[in-house]
Amino acid sequence: MRSLVFALACAAAGSSLAAGINEFGLVNTCNSCHGVGGVSVGPSIPNLAGLDEGYLKRVMMEQKKGDRFSTIMGRLLKTYSDDEIAVLARYFAAKEWKFIETEKQSEVADRGRGVYRKYCMNCHEKDGKEKNTEDMPRLSGQWPGYLKLETLKYVDKSFTDRKPSEKMAEKISHLSDDEVAAAAHFLASRKGGQ
Repeated sequence: MRSLVFALACAAAGSSLAAGINEFGLVNTCNSCHGVGGVSVGPSIPNLAGLDEGYLKRVMMEQKKGDRFSTIMGRLLKTYSDDEIAVLARYFAAKEWKFIETEKQSEVADRGRGVYRKYCMNCHEKDGKEKNTEDMPRLSGQWPGYLKLETLKYVDKSFTDRKPSEKMAEKISHLSDDEVAAAAHFLASRKGGQ
């Protein structure tokens, strides 16, 4: 029985072991910021658990190469091999999505619903819940602070380069900080089937 359990564990680790990558060690370096299993505990840090594997890998590779602006991740990821980044993306994608519990600001979220539905819904779909693909991450249930910071990169004129989506930049570059914050609170308030 023990040999069967060991064999199954080795099969689950699969390509990580074959490539000589210590998945446990890699993942543990992410826990202090992104939370155990990718469930974020910091209001400006994204929840990674359950996001699409292709999306996670693409974003980390863009940060590593300097094609996507980041304050810390780009510097950290420069020390990781492409195979290690692939292992991290696969690990976090396999985890269950957890909605972040935030303080509900109903009035702000209600105002944000209109902003989201006018400027964001055509691409990100209804309430940011349905999409979770390589090109479009799930937005609902993320920290509002993180969503606001990421969205402001498309609005703030000082971020002239390294915008992941020119289409998004064109669509929302005119929004005010208050509109961005309201849309972020709306998305953060969307849980499950609400």
